[in-house]
Amino acid sequence: MKTKLITVLLIIVTPLLYAQRVLKTELPNISNAKLLCAVTKENASGYFYFSYALVNGVGNTGVIDDFRIDVTRGANTKDIDTVGLRFFNKYDDYMISSNRRAYQKWYGKITPVGFPLLPNRYWVGDLENNYMLAWFSTDTLDVLPGDTLRDFIMMSKGLPGLRNCRIEPLFFSGQYILSEDEDTIKTQVLPRFHSGNIDSVEASLAVNLMVVGPISPPLFFDPIICCDMLTSYTTQSRALGWINNTRDDDCENDENAEDGIVKNLDKRLGKVRDFITSKKFDKAQQQLEKFLNKVEKLWKRNQKEEEKNKKNPKIIFSSEAYALLKYNGEYLSQQIPGKK
Repeated sequence: MKTKLITVLLIIVTPLLYAQRVLKTELPNISNAKLLCAVTKENASGYFYFSYALVNGVGNTGVIDDFRIDVTRGANTKDIDTVGLRFFNKYDDYMISSNRRAYQKWYGKITPVGFPLLPNRYWVGDLENNYMLAWFSTDTLDVLPGDTLRDFIMMSKGLPGLRNCRIEPLFFSGQYILSEDEDTIKTQVLPRFHSGNIDSVEASLAVNLMVVGPISPPLFFDPIICCDMLTSYTTQSRALGWINNTRDDDCENDENAEDGIVKNLDKRLGKVRDFITSKKFDKAQQQLEKFLNKVEKLWKRNQKEEEKNKKNPKIIFSSEAYALLKYNGEYLSQQIPGKK
């Protein structure tokens, strides 16, 4: 009799203990994920190379297996050809043909990009079939919490601009179920879930942020609009933490160090704009040259800071801010008259 009683109690208690254990299971968290970007230009071909580093921050619990970058073509922008685009592993015919088919499907609707280098052969760069996104993904070597994976390189003739990016953790939806009366997740021994809710749960796990990526140049160039765009890039770079509005130690005679980096950049662009408006293009070019020189000095200052304090460098002027202001500033200089 005692044996039967013990058996019954085990049958009752064991599932309760298991349920208590599995209810503590957490969804993968990658809230501290980042995608860093540095840009270089190949002058002979006109191609920009966007080099990304995927950071899965310390404290995250999920592993990262893909990220996507918006490459839609904006309204009233130039159509860019695909001549010279390269793809990682030129012998991978499937990868090349997949991208070529995507370009045919989205012709005129995207800023064309290539994927000349990836971290390893387990990562793929492609255009997502149903959306106009550059998609980097893997099924083998995920990025673990605390790790950084580099050498995701995307090439394009599009100018560096601000793009939406989505980073996603590895997530097996079949392991989770949404309860009938609340939006909590419960792990089940047998996979089952409400398909109507699981998509929103999966979307909530992703990290959405702004990164530097290619944008198609304007179809009809307006130097005032371009100048205003540069000013907006300084403002947004400050908001995104790419420019530290600290004391400006790289001043010209008409600048004030105490005004800070952003204000002095904006004041210089304001002078460029004023001279363009009054059609004094030679003077506009002179001011633009001073602006570009300051951008170079700030970037070198940032590199020195990184070299000096490798473990925890203070961001003064990041590679993203440098890419936005340098290459768009040069583009403006090339488009307006005056001495260069």
